[in-house]
Amino acid sequence: MNIPPDHPNRQAIMDEVHARPVEIVPEACRVRRLVLVMPGEPGAMHRAFGRFAAFRSADGIALPQSGSRQYSFSTRNHEVTWEFHTEFVTITWRAAPMTWKAGRTISGSMPLARAC
Repeated sequence: MNIPPDHPNRQAIMDEVHARPVEIVPEACRVRRLVLVMPGEPGAMHRAFGRFAAFRSADGIALPQSGSRQYSFSTRNHEVTWEFHTEFVTITWRAAPMTWKAGRTISGSMPLARAC
């Protein structure tokens, strides 16, 4: 049997898929995930990251200067992860059941669960 050669971009794709650590979800947990598709225009991801940085700095938390595309942090009741992919952003909240509170928005348009 002949095995076909790997696609030229296979390694880059595999590196991207495996670059993000798997998060263990507790047995009793509520998960919310938003997937925000970025517009196909120059600077869209840069602007999204700027909004994320502004959101975190509003709470007095500076982002690490690691160049990472994944950021996790904790609030009083939530574990939150933002992942910046090439074409989209995912935001995942994990919390114990029944701890969600309505609250804050980014630029008045994107609701975010908040435990403050």
